Amino acid sequence: MSASQKRSGNDKRDEVRARAEAMRMDAERRARRQRTLIVAITAAVVVVLVVGVGIAVQRSRSQAAQDAAGPSGLSTNGGLVLGEDDAPVTVTTYVDFMCPACKAFETENGALLDELRGKGEIKVEYVPVAILDRFSQGTRYSTRSAGAAYCVVGSDPELVPDFVSNLYENQPEENSTGLDTGQLVTIAQALGVSEEGVRCITDGTFDGYAAAVTEKASQEGLQGTPTVEVDGTVLDDLSKQGLVDMINARN
Repeated sequence: MSASQKRSGNDKRDEVRARAEAMRMDAERRARRQRTLIVAITAAVVVVLVVGVGIAVQRSRSQAAQDAAGPSGLSTNGGLVLGEDDAPVTVTTYVDFMCPACKAFETENGALLDELRGKGEIKVEYVPVAILDRFSQGTRYSTRSAGAAYCVVGSDPELVPDFVSNLYENQPEENSTGLDTGQLVTIAQALGVSEEGVRCITDGTFDGYAAAVTEKASQEGLQGTPTVEVDGTVLDDLSKQGLVDMINARN
C-alpha cells in the first residue's frame, strides 16, 4: 500500500472519529438541556404547590376568623368600646394579658383613660388578643385570658375595666403556665361577674373568638402588644405625656 493510500485511510478514520465525537457531545448537550428543563419544571411545580398550600391555609384561617362567634356589641376590631357615643376621640388598645409592657401601660395610663372617659372626652376600645401563647408552656394562657375577657364583655360589660385591671394585678411571668381556668373564674367571681360569665369562662366559650380576633389583627398589621391607637393612628410614645399629647391633638 502506498503512502498516499495510507494517509487517505487515516484521514477517513479521523473523520469518522471526529463525527462520532461531535455526535457524543451533541447528545450530552441535549441530555443536559433535558435535565435542566426537568429541574426547572420540578421547581416550578414545587413553588405552585407551596403557594397553593399557603393560600389554602390562609383561606382556612380567614374562614375560621369569620365563623368564630363572639359576644354581641363589639366593634369591627373585635373590641368593647366604653364611653359616650359622641366622645370626640377613640383610644384603642390591643393587649395580651401575659405581656409585661401591656401591664406597664395599664399601670401608668389606666386611671387617666378612666378619667377622660368619665368626662366624655374619649371612648376606650379594649381589644384582647393572644400573641404570647408560646410563652405559657402549652397552656395557651394568652388565648384563655383573652377568651375570659370576652366572656365578661358578653355578660357584664361594665366590669370589663375591673377585670382587665385584676388580670394585670395577677399577671403571671412569661414562660410560666399562667393562671389556670379556676383562677380566672375566681377573679371573675370576686368582681361579681354573673353566673353566665363564669360558665362562659369555665367552658372556654370565646377562646376560639379570641384566636380569630388575633388572626384578623395580625393580618391587618398588628406586630406586638401593647399597640395603642388614637383615632386610628398608632401611638409611638406610650408614656402618659405621649398619650395626653396625642389625645389633645385630636380634640
